[in-house]
Amino acid sequence: MDTFKSTTMSAFLRQKSAEAGLEEKMEQFKKMFSFHPIDDVHGVSIYGFDNEQDHAVALIHAEFNANKLISLLTQPEMVTYGPHTIYSWKAQNSKKNKREYGTIWGYNLIIMSGSLESVQQAIDVLDGTTENAATGSYLSGFIAEPGQFLYVRADQVYEIAKNDPDDIMMKHMEQLLMTAGEVNGRFQCRVDVGIPSQDKLVEIEQICRGLLAYGLLDVKQNNPELSPILQAIQIQPSAGLMSVWMEYKSSDFVDALSKAAKRMTAKEKATAVSGTDKAVSNRN
Repeated sequence: MDTFKSTTMSAFLRQKSAEAGLEEKMEQFKKMFSFHPIDDVHGVSIYGFDNEQDHAVALIHAEFNANKLISLLTQPEMVTYGPHTIYSWKAQNSKKNKREYGTIWGYNLIIMSGSLESVQQAIDVLDGTTENAATGSYLSGFIAEPGQFLYVRADQVYEIAKNDPDDIMMKHMEQLLMTAGEVNGRFQCRVDVGIPSQDKLVEIEQICRGLLAYGLLDVKQNNPELSPILQAIQIQPSAGLMSVWMEYKSSDFVDALSKAAKRMTAKEKATAVSGTDKAVSNRN
């Protein structure tokens, strides 16, 4: 997060958010939760080792008031785990009395999960009493490139598609790696997917090129600002690997997305007004 905040893209996004009135909302967020969702957050990591959403763990490195955050918990309970206190609370919008779990490790790291055991395991890693995921095969060999602010890695991707027989692509993927960053004012994004079968690699390449071609036709009609961005996308297969990447001037990238979002909002408002007018006409 700190790396992202130093980019041209971040500065341009903050300018656009100010124009849209979002900066005021973020200040309101800070008053309620004791930290600014951008300025006071240094980094966010999310990881998991299976397909269970509740087992995923979020680590938030930020500057905040711990007592303020704890006071906002709904139906809080406490569990002692060694020298640590793990809090649980009723999950928002949950009809099954589902509970979330979390703790504050040190003074500025929040650990959160839908699983008590997952929070305990994260504490053990940070305390140095169990192996870190980075020392195993999962993140071994990863070194962040200069300007890189996003890193996504998944192994055994095919497991996600086991319950979806219609998924053509993911059921053939073993690994997925996505990185994004900014160098010299240019946004860079790359996705590498491991596909052992050469036949499936060719098939998935054709699907990707077809989706890109369809996307280009669609944005030319509905969001022409996005056409240059899609045209910048490159697709390159190699032995057991499908690579997709793009590079684009950061300010132009954010500007195009902002214009497309405004166009979409205007269309939605026009559709809503049209629907209201038709309903009034039918009643008359």
